[in-house]
Amino acid sequence: DLLKRRLLTMPKQVQDILLVASALGNEFEDRVLEMSMSAIAPESEGAHHGERTELIAASLQEAVDGGILRRTDSSYGFIHDQLQQASFDLCPEEHKNEFQANIGRSLIDNAEEGRELESLLLIAVDLCNCDTASFSGSNCDKIRLANLNLRAGIKSVKQAGFIAAGEYLETGINILRDVSIDDNLQLYIDLHRFASQAHYSSGNFDKMDVCLDAVLERTDLDIMDKLPLYIIRCHALYASYKLTESLALSQQVLEEMGYKRLPDKASTFDVVMDLIKTKRLLKKHTGKIPELPLMEDEKRVYAMTLYHTMGSTLYMLGSSVLPILILRWTRWALKYGLTGHSCTAIVFYAFMITSMGDLEGGREYGEVTVQMLERLGDAVGPAIGRCLFLLENNIAHWTKPVHLCIKPSVVAYEVAMRVGDTESAMWGLWCEASFSHYSAKKLSDVDELFRSHMLSCREYELEGIWATSAVHRQQILNLMGRGDDPLILTGDVINEEDHLAWAQNGNMQMVITVIYNVRIEQAYYFHEYEKAAEFFDCFLPGEKTYPGSFFNVRNALFEGLVSFAMASIKDHRHWMKRGSSVLKKVRKWVKAGNPNCVHMLSFLQAEEALARGRMKVAETKYGETIVATSRNGIASDKALAHERYCAFFLKKGDKYWARHHVEKAIQAYKDWEAHAKVDHLVEKYRAILSQVK
Repeated sequence: DLLKRRLLTMPKQVQDILLVASALGNEFEDRVLEMSMSAIAPESEGAHHGERTELIAASLQEAVDGGILRRTDSSYGFIHDQLQQASFDLCPEEHKNEFQANIGRSLIDNAEEGRELESLLLIAVDLCNCDTASFSGSNCDKIRLANLNLRAGIKSVKQAGFIAAGEYLETGINILRDVSIDDNLQLYIDLHRFASQAHYSSGNFDKMDVCLDAVLERTDLDIMDKLPLYIIRCHALYASYKLTESLALSQQVLEEMGYKRLPDKASTFDVVMDLIKTKRLLKKHTGKIPELPLMEDEKRVYAMTLYHTMGSTLYMLGSSVLPILILRWTRWALKYGLTGHSCTAIVFYAFMITSMGDLEGGREYGEVTVQMLERLGDAVGPAIGRCLFLLENNIAHWTKPVHLCIKPSVVAYEVAMRVGDTESAMWGLWCEASFSHYSAKKLSDVDELFRSHMLSCREYELEGIWATSAVHRQQILNLMGRGDDPLILTGDVINEEDHLAWAQNGNMQMVITVIYNVRIEQAYYFHEYEKAAEFFDCFLPGEKTYPGSFFNVRNALFEGLVSFAMASIKDHRHWMKRGSSVLKKVRKWVKAGNPNCVHMLSFLQAEEALARGRMKVAETKYGETIVATSRNGIASDKALAHERYCAFFLKKGDKYWARHHVEKAIQAYKDWEAHAKVDHLVEKYRAILSQVK
């Protein structure tokens, strides 16, 4: 009241200026204020433009002199929020909403169409929406305001303001209820399309479904009108881990578009024949792919977007059809021109051939993807988030140290969030946490990364990504000693039995594979080699369920370690053959330039030599492994190498060096914060550790 009385002592012209300014916000530009003044006193409207500008400038200066406003270049701001509120209270309470709407209308009427209106769009629409009833005078006014809310919603989506975007678009939908939909059908479709996209990106799937149904259930629309909304639904089903439903709907939409369905399954022969056909076409375009013309066929552009969703779905299902999709998708990009999802097609192709062992080819087409992204620029659209994520998770780690993939994964998250691709953004955070884990960052730090990431997944209702991360986080807690049984993934995060049943019921092959591979790791860490071996036949191999992922590298290490351990227990020939097969694969990766496999190769060579009784070779290779892990900083593998070196010396009967290496292992596990593993070694080697050196 005191501030309001102070304002009332000022001239009426100054009060009017402050009232309008308070509706514009804490800070405002003099040009914007001038455009808004037609919403208030008639005498302000009647003055000549030059005179009005001078009056406004004089009033603003008086407010500055009076300690109400501050000035910075061409903008002004209230000295304090309470002064802004007191200025706004000069308007009677019952007229405030109408007053704000009038200011919004003034801004829209006076701003030049183009850059100026675009810069004022959000504040102008916010003000208009304070009293949409004031636009009820004619259908033209209503349609104009609905269009403005559509523009504001699209702009907010581009700025990653998904909740605000949803509110703008829902306002536009509500306004349109009072006019003929048939006469404004495209506006009706666009409002519901972008509203469903905004709700999907903010994780509000219930509202998304309402907006999608409003269009998809109409019988008077053709497939082209419905395509963008079908694509959103397919992707939402995928993101909700309703994978078979997503795939079935995608196949149905492809048929309605007049394109050939994907087969239900594919043989190796089918893949090889398609690969030969695709490689021939790629050879014709060597060095020219980024310069291909843009795709002009709108229907094919939508189909390429649908292929993106289908590719992700088939990946998670571990389907044999995934290579067929990737190869068809790639040929389309080459034959019909470039779109944002042509980049996704090429990066999918890159990680596919990488998973087949062609690391150099994968790197080459990864670089082609980057060139395409640069060439297309903003035209890439939401596809950029998925491309950046795949470049790190499925390609880059094959030719550069895994710890160097952490920062680019965060960049992939940030970019994906900016374009509204929350699913790729969450995968980017998952990569950050996973690469940190396998770079042997401290377990408490990695646990925090996964915990924060999982909260974000829940916020956006991305249960599938949450489910994958939950397995890793429970493993971390078990290693830290925060589980009843380190071998069983049950604790604060998940119940292993329930989690596995949930994944199996949903045919979530990637989650199933992750669960069993983590169980293999835990069983090996705690010397339950036979239990680890039992799990090998319980899941599809990683090459099928997450081709190209770094997990395939880690899985190979533990498959080899378990195989050579089992060779000393039973069925020596079988397990040696399996271990040697893994060793051959890792050797090929090292030869192709994978720096993350160098210490794994010497480690597996040491285990193979030990299993064959070649003690001198084993001793050399264990030493090489410890040196390599000391250089690359992977404390977890360094600890494991020292532990196995201890077992080597015990086999030789050398307790002195056995004690030396078990102490080194314990210290490395402590550094990693694997307290359950420390306790395990202390208990297992208590007799050796208690001996006087």
